[in-house]
Amino acid sequence: MTYNYRIRTILIATGVLAIVIIALLTWFYITTNTERSQQIVEITLDGVSRAELVDVSTGEVTQSLDSTGPMVLRYTTPRYEIRYSGSDGFSDGVTREFTPYQPVTEIRAAYDQPRLEQLHDQELSAIQAVIRQYAPNLSELYEPPTGALYERGDWFASILEYRGDALTDRDDVVIILHKQDDQWSIVSDPPQPSAVIVESAEIEVPLSVRSSINQHLLE
Repeated sequence: MTYNYRIRTILIATGVLAIVIIALLTWFYITTNTERSQQIVEITLDGVSRAELVDVSTGEVTQSLDSTGPMVLRYTTPRYEIRYSGSDGFSDGVTREFTPYQPVTEIRAAYDQPRLEQLHDQELSAIQAVIRQYAPNLSELYEPPTGALYERGDWFASILEYRGDALTDRDDVVIILHKQDDQWSIVSDPPQPSAVIVESAEIEVPLSVRSSINQHLLE
């Protein structure tokens, strides 16, 4: 009787120990995979009223980003993007695709089109003055630039249409300016051929600006 009791006790203890070990292993597995599938990053929403983390492969929203500060981004697939709605006076947009190893840390919405057009009317004379100073004989060869503003009114681009002697067979060109510390300066030196503006060492233009300019050039 005592022998059977000891056997039963040993079996029960062994079973309990096995359950505890399985529970610990399960907890360790879940915890490890959870830590691997999430990343804490500093998300800054500038000019954004609402943002969503989207799984690129399915188009499904996996997380809402409605505040600014440290946030846990949970990753279950390798490619994401953030779609956002601009606040009043700002445009909606979407970030580039990114991976868990390249988390997006800032979302900075551009001004909306009405706001950019209003600023364009205010800034155009100053922009044209900088261009005239840069190339005094420009008006003899090209139509006066009118162009458009981008981002937050601090980038300008215009296609300069050639109007000189057709025999010289000159191409139209694109001129790009950037405003810093309330001063406009030429970024595209020399002006670029009126094709798609590519990333290069000669012209430092942010991807978002380049994309907007290229979209207009291709219209």
